[in-house]
Amino acid sequence: MKKKNDKIFFYIIAAIVFLSVAVRIYLVQQLNLLEIIHITRNLLFIVVILNYVKNTWKSIFINLFILLLLSLVTIIEIVLEMKLGKTVLQIMGLSIFFILIVFLLIMYIKKVLKEFCIEENVYILSRQKKYKSAILIYNQLIKKNPNRTDLIYSRGSLYDKIGKYKKAEKDFNRSINSENPDARGFIALGIYKYENEENEKALELLKKGIEMDSALKEYLPQSMKDIIK
Repeated sequence: MKKKNDKIFFYIIAAIVFLSVAVRIYLVQQLNLLEIIHITRNLLFIVVILNYVKNTWKSIFINLFILLLLSLVTIIEIVLEMKLGKTVLQIMGLSIFFILIVFLLIMYIKKVLKEFCIEENVYILSRQKKYKSAILIYNQLIKKNPNRTDLIYSRGSLYDKIGKYKKAEKDFNRSINSENPDARGFIALGIYKYENEENEKALELLKKGIEMDSALKEYLPQSMKDIIK
């Protein structure tokens, strides 16, 4: 419930910022360079908010790039405001916004570095076949990042390796039933259905996975490739 409320809160903020941009465009008689920069800054901030809600690896890296761009745009806006004769006090709001952007940028960099180190550790444990230890780390990562379907799929594949097929299937299902489905989850479930002689369902899942990532077809045994043709 808390996660859902957080999403609603951020969506409301994004909507308010978008509304303020729309009103500004409507009220401004002529768009000059400063106005265009101001509008661009707010639109970029909306993208940051929406990507923050998604909380996937892709959205994290997109936000890193956008925050760098946003900090540059904000600096340009501050310089232009000061050239127009505005004092530091008059652009206090813009300065605070810039500090917020820098804070978010540092936070994202720390998050990426920290989680990269943790995931590298999981990868090493998996290669050493210490699957149960790796699963414990995945549990913590997924708890912090419930939208990371790549983590959910990876935990499912480890459950499969240690023979906990129901837990594996649950994770594979979870990895595909989300806003950001993992193509590998469709393939894994398709293999499960094929092994249970549910060929029609297997075909549907395998096709869906390959539509999302055609390279996955190469990892299928020939018998499964034949049913896709």
